Amino acid sequence: MQTEGEYGEEGFVYQAFLPPPEFDGKHPVVGSWIIQDEAAGIGIRESDAPVTDNLSSFVPHLFK
Repeated sequence: MQTEGEYGEEGFVYQAFLPPPEFDGKHPVVGSWIIQDEAAGIGIRESDAPVTDNLSSFVPHLFK
């Protein structure tokens, strides 16, 4: 798969594609972030297609 876009002088980033699992026709992708070496939250993005985009559903989770 390939996405179009404007890129800077640094060039391109290539990543291997591993299709996410499918549950009831949806493809969830979990992202996480860390602040000062501690887990801070996760976000679950879900799409009808195997690749998420800016129209995909998103549910953030905050750790307290």
